[in-house]
Amino acid sequence: MSVTGEPDGPPLRAGPPIGDLIAGLYAALGVCAALVRRDRTGRGDTVGASLNNAMISMLGFLAANCLATGQQPARTGNDHAIVSPYGMFRTADGEVAIAPSSEAVYYRLLDAIGAPELRDHPDFRSNDDRVRNRRAMNAAIEERLKAAGSDHWIDKLNTAGVPCDRVMILPEIFADPQTRDQEMVISAVHPGHGEVKMLGFPIKFREAPCQIRRPAPDLGADTDAVLRELGYAAQDIARLREAGVV
Repeated sequence: MSVTGEPDGPPLRAGPPIGDLIAGLYAALGVCAALVRRDRTGRGDTVGASLNNAMISMLGFLAANCLATGQQPARTGNDHAIVSPYGMFRTADGEVAIAPSSEAVYYRLLDAIGAPELRDHPDFRSNDDRVRNRRAMNAAIEERLKAAGSDHWIDKLNTAGVPCDRVMILPEIFADPQTRDQEMVISAVHPGHGEVKMLGFPIKFREAPCQIRRPAPDLGADTDAVLRELGYAAQDIARLREAGVV
């Protein structure tokens, strides 16, 4: 949170529960690595993953800079911490996100918006120069973007090889052709709730694609099966139910 938010604003949390999600991914990755080790050596391992470690690991270049300099990174809002220009920019009728992550893409951006003269501007010659003069850089970009609306620039910049789009709300994301093509919204028939929509599988396999084996169970639906696997007899499970334990 200390590196998220506007420079003159308070620390902000991310929308999704990143710590929970990333720790789960690390746990799954650790299990896979332990299985490979077992296959190679005959010995398994104990896998540990924590929310704290997961969050720290995601600091990336922000952590590297702090460890190298001892300085706390500044919050940069929607601007990229070490790349400029990169972020949200105003157009004639809204805002677009533009992500020129290299010098080559930056030059494509200048050509597409009709500002080739900015290449040789003394304040903008290198990425370091542009980061130092970020406010002036952003203003120069927005001055050109005000000439047309967001749809115009989204089409023109992407055609030129500059990543650009508007910020979409979730219903727009779920209806997007790319999302549909990648099957990132799928559905399953639940015996008690009918058709239920959910997020799809982000990892794709060519020969053995992921598939839903069964819908999400209702609370307690698998309790008896789990207890049987743990060695409880039918009469033991019945007693636990009578006592209100399960």
